[in-house]
Amino acid sequence: MDLRRNEWAIGSHADDAASQSTSYLRSHSVNEMADDARDKVDEMASDARDKVGEMADDVRDKADEVASNVREKADEVGTQASAKINGVVNGTGQQVSNLGQAIRKRTTKNRADKATNAAADALERSGRYLQDQDVNGIHGGLEKMICRYPIATLLISAGISFILGRRIFR
Repeated sequence: MDLRRNEWAIGSHADDAASQSTSYLRSHSVNEMADDARDKVDEMASDARDKVGEMADDVRDKADEVASNVREKADEVGTQASAKINGVVNGTGQQVSNLGQAIRKRTTKNRADKATNAAADALERSGRYLQDQDVNGIHGGLEKMICRYPIATLLISAGISFILGRRIFR
């Protein structure tokens, strides 16, 4: 019995749609129907453009949000890495200073020890420099030194490269 009611309901909706279509066709000319169809198509195209624009804005917003999150994480990681590197450099500076002091304690007052004392002084100064400077300060100091003495820097780097190359390929 429910099946017959559904058939009747579907049939009555189909009859209503058919009568509306027939009425529309009788009351409008072909040009009016074409204009109505064109208006509907324009409206649908406008709606589609609006939805695509909204979707593009949403995608752009999401991309900006992701880029912002990536930037924040990179800054955070960079800050943490810089802090760790500064700690290592400070510790290294302390060890270099301690080495200079240990060398100075074992020297006597003869001529050969003057060179040893000079080396100990250089180690202590280097250690204090490493303790006082952060990574950015050391980087800036190296840049100034390279700009001030470019030929000496090239010769030193060539010598270090030669020594490392000999050690590696031995």
